[in-house]
Amino acid sequence: MKTKNFILAAVLLMAAGLTFQSCNKTPVPVPGNKSPMDNLKVPNGFKFESTQVENVTIKMPSTVDFSKDKSRFNLYTANPAQGGKLITAGSFDKNGQWTGAIRVPTAMDSIYAQTIAGGVYAKLPKQNVKEGGVVIQFGDGYHFGDTPPDTIPPETKAVSFSRQASETYKALQSNNLLQNGDFEADNNFVNDNEWEDNMNTDGKWHITGYLNERMFRHNDVGSNHVMSTPVNQNGFYRGRHNVYYGGASQVVAAKAGDNVTFSADVKATGDPQHLYYWIYLIPIDQNNQVLGYIWKGPKHASRNWETKTLCATMPAGTVKVQALLWTWDFSTTASVYFDNAVLTIPEKDSDGDGVPDNEDDYPNDATRAFNVYYPNQTGWGTVTFEDLWPGKGDYDFNDLVLDYHFKSVLNASNQLVEFYTDYSVRAVGASM
Repeated sequence: MKTKNFILAAVLLMAAGLTFQSCNKTPVPVPGNKSPMDNLKVPNGFKFESTQVENVTIKMPSTVDFSKDKSRFNLYTANPAQGGKLITAGSFDKNGQWTGAIRVPTAMDSIYAQTIAGGVYAKLPKQNVKEGGVVIQFGDGYHFGDTPPDTIPPETKAVSFSRQASETYKALQSNNLLQNGDFEADNNFVNDNEWEDNMNTDGKWHITGYLNERMFRHNDVGSNHVMSTPVNQNGFYRGRHNVYYGGASQVVAAKAGDNVTFSADVKATGDPQHLYYWIYLIPIDQNNQVLGYIWKGPKHASRNWETKTLCATMPAGTVKVQALLWTWDFSTTASVYFDNAVLTIPEKDSDGDGVPDNEDDYPNDATRAFNVYYPNQTGWGTVTFEDLWPGKGDYDFNDLVLDYHFKSVLNASNQLVEFYTDYSVRAVGASM
């Protein structure tokens, strides 16, 4: 009899165990009819998705020829210098444009685009906006022609101002071809009367002045050296007192077809309304003749440091290029500062796929060029599963919690070559 009772007790215990194991969690009481979940008001058109797909178009300056050099772009969650993660990458078509779709969290309100023309933030549409997309225009504010550095006071003509976000990231650039680009050396400067007096690739900064007034100066700002316009000095030009115009330039070797990028950090001290600046790229032939001018400006300098970038493909006949920082200063109490001048020309393309080595994730493999990640380069996405959904007493979604990370390998034409997936099981709350 004892044996029968023991067996019966064991069977009952096993049955109870199986019953409780069907969902390995503490039972949750079913909410009443007045539950906040029942009273939830959902607006028409509201999307429950935690991610959204955004159409993005990037347009590059028309001064760059993309018929041979495809050139890379990167899209980040934020400025990578501030911890932003890579979302996607690719190359431009022969018209200097890329259009594609990216999937991002619905909470994300902007993305950061990085190209050889600089880096900018772009706002994303609101979640309930179902049409349209994001257009990132890097060609705004560009000028190309035969007009030399400006000698017409900006205050006497229409002035164009770029509303594009600050360009603050330079990771796509190669080695800086400008000597003393941070202006820290003291023995790297030559005084010239005219900007065109400097046509030699001597590795020196040529400071331009007029009527024997040296407009730029090598200035100390704390422990940092910058180039700046003078303050509290009496200047004279065409009968106008306290007006300064001039700049600093350096010439480096280049050739036809080179995609040249020139950038510099700019800021103002004092009232920026009377301060104007330009940045120039000036290709020059073997006879020291100017082949054209590519420039941005005039612009007012900001009180905060901003990186401004200019890029262009060098025309036929180019043997060198002049990088010129140019200013008009109408104030005796304010000044324009320049620092961290960088000029780059893409490195060689070892595998011949059109993507320079320094922009190519696979510089020696013509079948691969870019790594693209989802949700980003280092982050993981998460999928959760609930076996009793939509039962209101079981909303914890812990029956299966799965992390995932995807990597796509693209070629130079943005075509998929390989696809990798990683998964990690974080929790299993359900059982048979």
